Order: sequence, then C-alpha cells, then structure tokens
Amino acid sequence: MKKIVALINLLLFFLSSFAQRTEYKFGLLDREHLDMKVYSPDSSANSFVISEYGYSFISEGEGQGLIFEYYVKIKILNDKGINEANISIPLRKQDSNYFEKIYDIRAVSHTLDENNTYRKTELDRKNIYTEKKNNYLDVVKFAIPNVKVGTIIEYCYKVDSPFIYNFKKWNFQSTIPKKESVYWAKIPGNYNYNISLKGFYKLSDSKSELVKDCFKVGGGVADCGLYKYEMKNIPAFIEEEYMTSGENYLSSVNFELIEIKYFNGTTKKFTKTWQDIYNELKSNDDFGLQIKRNSDLFKNELKPIIETETDKEIVARKVYDIVKNWYKWNNYYGKYADLGLKKAYESRIGNIGDINLALIGALQYAKVDTEPVLVSTRDNGLPTRLFPVMSDFNYVIAKVNVNDKSYLLDASDKELDFGMLPYRCLNDQARAIGKDSCYWVSLKPTEKFKKWEYMNLELDSTGLIKGQVVKRYYGYDALSKRKLIKTYASENKYIDELRQKTPGIKILDFKISNLDSLAAPLVEELNIEIDAFDNLHGDKLSINPFFMGHMKENPFKLDERIYPVDFGAKTESNTVLNLKIPSNFKLDYASPAVALQLPKGSGHYICQVEMRNDNIISMYEKVVIDKPIYFSDEYQYLKELYNKIVQVNKTELIISKTAAK
Repeated sequence: MKKIVALINLLLFFLSSFAQRTEYKFGLLDREHLDMKVYSPDSSANSFVISEYGYSFISEGEGQGLIFEYYVKIKILNDKGINEANISIPLRKQDSNYFEKIYDIRAVSHTLDENNTYRKTELDRKNIYTEKKNNYLDVVKFAIPNVKVGTIIEYCYKVDSPFIYNFKKWNFQSTIPKKESVYWAKIPGNYNYNISLKGFYKLSDSKSELVKDCFKVGGGVADCGLYKYEMKNIPAFIEEEYMTSGENYLSSVNFELIEIKYFNGTTKKFTKTWQDIYNELKSNDDFGLQIKRNSDLFKNELKPIIETETDKEIVARKVYDIVKNWYKWNNYYGKYADLGLKKAYESRIGNIGDINLALIGALQYAKVDTEPVLVSTRDNGLPTRLFPVMSDFNYVIAKVNVNDKSYLLDASDKELDFGMLPYRCLNDQARAIGKDSCYWVSLKPTEKFKKWEYMNLELDSTGLIKGQVVKRYYGYDALSKRKLIKTYASENKYIDELRQKTPGIKILDFKISNLDSLAAPLVEELNIEIDAFDNLHGDKLSINPFFMGHMKENPFKLDERIYPVDFGAKTESNTVLNLKIPSNFKLDYASPAVALQLPKGSGHYICQVEMRNDNIISMYEKVVIDKPIYFSDEYQYLKELYNKIVQVNKTELIISKTAAK
C-alpha cells in the first residue's frame, strides 16, 4: 500500500512539476530587460524575444481537438522594432463546421516613461478583430497599446483546432532573434506521430517522459508521452534574395500523424504508402472521379482536332491552347477541384485544381498520354521525400508523354508557352500519379531567364547620344515582361510609364514585337536620345555604359548563408554596346577586362571594352548562372561574382580629346 501511495505521490509531483515548467508567469518582468538598450548577441537587432513558450495537447472533450497554448515576451529596441506589437494570428478553416477557434487572448505592454516610472497598459478586447482572407484562412489581428522604444510586450492565446493530422509544429527561429524558445507536446499513446527536427541549429535540450493514464475518452484510458524541446540564443532568420519558402530552412519540430488506435479496437491509418495515395486519388470525388466524369467537357471544341490531327504532340499543343484560353484563374491554389469541373467549365473560372484537372481530362479524351502531378509551390516549402505527406502538396499540373518526350503543363496562365511552368512551381520535385503507381518528377525547367540587349549609339558634336536599343527576352524573362506589359491598359500606357522611369533618356520611338507569340522572343525596339553633355568643350568626359539599367547593389549581403540560393532556373544576360564618338576623341579609360568563373564551371561573368579604329567604343558583358540552385559552400563564390558585377557596372568610360595636329 505504501508503494502505491508513493507511486501516486510521485505521479502527482511529476504532473505538478510539468505544469510549473510549462506554465509562464504573465506580467513577471526582469528590470534588466526593461533597462536594456541593445541585445548583445546581435547588436543590429531591432527587437528580440526574451522568452517564448508553446504547449500542445489533444483535448479529452467532445470533438477531441488539438489545443495549442502560446506565450511570448518581446523587447523593443528601436523604432523599427515597434512593428512587433502588431499581431496577426492565422486560423485555418475548411467549412462552417470545421475551423480553428481562438480564445483567452491577453496582451500587455510594459513601459518606463520619461520620469522612469513604470506603466502597464492592457489590450482592450474591443480592439481585436478578424480578417477573412479567403475560403481557407482567417486572421485574428490586434495592436498592443502604448508601445515605444524600450517597451516590453507580452501576449498569449489558445487555439482549438480540428486539424489533428498535423500536430502543431513549432518554429524555434523567426525574423527576430530569440533568447529562449521552449515547446512542449503531450501526445496520447494511441496517437502515433512521426516527429522530425528541421533546420540548421541544434536543440539546447530535448526530453521525453511518460505520464500514466493522462488521456481519458469515453471508457478508454491511454498513457501520454511528454516531449520537451528547448533552444537558446537563436539568431534571426534573415530572408535574402533567391530563396524558396523560409519554412524550408527555419529550425523547427514537426509532427505527422501515422495512425490512431481507438479504444474500441479499431485503427485508422493516416500516413500511407504511395500506392494507398494512388488508390485514394483515383477514387476521390474532387480528383480522379472529377477527371473521369468530366473528361468530355471540351468534346465540341476538340472534335475538329481529333478528326484531323494524328501527331499527338500537335494534338496536345492545340488542346492545351483551348483549355488555357478558356479559363480565368481565380488566384486560388489547390490540388483538388473546388467548384467542380463542370461548374468551372460553365463559368469559365476556377482554382488550379478546377483548371488543370480539366486540362488532364481533355488531353486524355483526345487520347494523349497524360498524368496528374502533385506540386508543392515555392512559397509552400519542399515536399517530404521519406514518406507520403499529402498536406505538403497544394497544387496540381499535367504531365504529357508524347513522341518519347515529356512536358509539364499548367493551363492557369495564358502567357505560358507549351511545356513551361510558372515560376511559382519551380520547386525541386513533384509527385506524378501514373497509370499504375506514383513516382517523383523533376521540376527543373528547360527554359531559362535569358535576355540580349543591343545598343548602337553615337555621341554627336552637340553632346547628344542618339541611336537604337534592341532588347530580346527569352524564356522566363519573356514571360515576366509579357505579364508586366499586359498589366497596362495599352502598350502606349506601358511606354509612357517607361518614359517616366527613365527621365534622362528621351524615347523617340518604341516598338514591341511578339507580345502574343509565346514561342518567339519578346522584342522591344527603342530609338533614344540622351542629353549627355552640355557641349564637348571639356578635355575629358565620362559616360556610364550601363545607362539603360545596371546592377546597383549585390543581392547577396550575408557574411555566410546556410540555406541554398535558389534562382528557380538558369540565367543568361548579354549586353552589347557600340558607341561611336567624335573623331577628335579617344577612349582614355575603361574598366579592365574581367573574366570570372564559378567553381566547376557553374557560372561566369565576362566584361570587356575596346576601341575600334573607326572611333567606336565596343563593350560586351555576359552573366551566366548555369545552375538553378547553389548551396552554402558555393555562396562566397557567388557573392564575389556579384560584387564584381556591381563594381564594373559603376565604372565610367573616360573619353578625352586628341591633341590637335
């Protein structure tokens, strides 16, 4: 009996100590933090997290939702840090009966006034409001009052979520540094999760313990696992150019539900094999069955093609053009049909699922070998490769297999040529739903960012530079330029805006070619005039040869970058300048010829200037980035390459008068 009592006391002590260790003392301050002016581990920080706690557990109440408790205390160090007092909390929803609920919101600011007198200001609940972002997301917002430089803010809340498939993940890292971040998860033993740690920083502490009989539902009882994860002195996550979703790189702990063993003896599996996924998608009302039941939506439009064309690639191209020009995308992603293919066809509008599943159905109706492909977009993060995680995918495209070639198609964008994906989809690997099974597909594009700029100009005796500029855009550069031009009411409106953005350059004439010919390069031809000098009386004159646009700053500023540089596609940029100068002038100075190459031939930069006998200054510049992705050990080389480009682009050409004979 004594042993039983001792065991009970030990269990009560453990539960009590757990509560004490995971609870926070709201409003408890350290005077040292109030007086602090700078965060010593990062003197550039605008603010920092003093302490942060999270605790998740599955409710024993009706519905058995996932309860998430959150608390944070933040020090504001300067004016830029004040924005941390504007709080946004996302809440997911599926329909009117299946959504996340927030409650117990508390927020307060702690400030020292001009007389060094402490003042505490609490949030008025009347100032909390909800913004409905879309059909799947609401955002609860509030601003913590009386916040200025030196203030400490703290807030907490609880969320009740029906989405237990992904047990609440925890990001240790954020856009501001953290002194301490702690997360507790209490998981019943009959809930089996895959638990994984991501990111580049190590945990300071990690523990797991057993709590007996902690989860009671109906007549069933289960033990729980208590998992504690702690990280200290966490640097801020700095988002730099050319990266996919920050979620790929933030240090975090993640949970994926494998199965639930119910107390009645049944088991429900959540993490399945790819074959399970394949079978489910084929019979899913919003996926496979939508394709099967509605494959003949475009039968009237396709009939002439099917009856006259025998080359399957030509058929595929024509079907693609019909479907692409039929719909208007409503700007919602989705791997499933939302409106339903028939309704979307009739209204000529839909989400990605509505449009691309219709494309797949139309291609299959035309007897073109076509498979659906599940994609995770760049802003959604990389999909898990170790086991199937359907929630990783938020997009669907088509894969066409014709004439021993494969093409990936997306009919949501009218500016996309056949076989070209939008930039948002260029995210490593995707999962194809084949005839009998699933397999991985590379999203590495065949197209690149490519442009040529030719400038044939002349400096006349009055100080004017006149001539023609021709710009040719290919691949993703052509795609982005076409989309930009078409945001204007007319080409003339686009040209007027261009004139305003280049006040030093007078555009006398302008012509755009191949705006709607997607397989051809987009071409811009400009006749320009630049009032370069008041006159040519000076003995020396300076000209920047990159006056049509140059790289002003290096996009890579970090001392080191632990996450990859992801351009999405290869890049090639070429600039050719031929500048004729008066016969009584010569080239006095130009930047020395540059030829830099990245390791293993993965890119290079060339720039050279020479004077031809017929008084023409000739310049050629070429930038080649020959890989979509560069890893951390290549970062310094890439950064130095761009440093050199910026340096050369700032260099002036110096021309001087020749001595009179």
